[in-house]
Amino acid sequence: LLLMILMRMVNGTSLKISKIIKFMKIVIILITFIFSFQSWTKADDIGDFEIEEISIGASALNFFSLNELKSNLSIPPNLENSEYDQSCFGNMGNTYDRICIGYKRKDKKKTIDFIQGQIIYKKEVHNICRKKQKEIDKELSQLFVNLERVDWGKLMLTALKDLDPDAYYHPITYEFDDKSRAQVGCYFINNHTRLKVGVYTPEYGLIIRN
Repeated sequence: LLLMILMRMVNGTSLKISKIIKFMKIVIILITFIFSFQSWTKADDIGDFEIEEISIGASALNFFSLNELKSNLSIPPNLENSEYDQSCFGNMGNTYDRICIGYKRKDKKKTIDFIQGQIIYKKEVHNICRKKQKEIDKELSQLFVNLERVDWGKLMLTALKDLDPDAYYHPITYEFDDKSRAQVGCYFINNHTRLKVGVYTPEYGLIIRN
């Protein structure tokens, strides 16, 4: 349609070249805006956010066998009495030391409701982790331009009080329209530090927050 309009304008005897150039500038601006809007919309869909090419809503069986899921079970205290299982894997890429996924135990498709990438530090390195968290947070803020961002500050990890009564973390979250969340946080447990980047569904979020 834009091309047809341009052809008619060029064929018009009374139209000056300067007006054609002005019109083309407007067209370029409109096209740029349209593609930018489409990119933002896609980034605000939790299903399009991937960690090592794994995303929420996909079947874990597309990436791992049932035996691999079972042999790599790693269930934290806050999931012990829930309907969810968690499996964690190492050596899945160059970005993270460990990848964890969560899915309902009785779900035959093993639909992923939670995925998290972890960078593991062998000692408590508060400043290093927080610096890396800020870098990732900056990237997420550019990706999730339309989402609500919350920096929760320092929170105690009460679910791990039996393991370490002083355990705490610094989470920053981005909330989607359906209440799903993306999160980047530094965790400090038993003098060890982990940087965790993940996304989870609203239902899974209720479990880990309780």
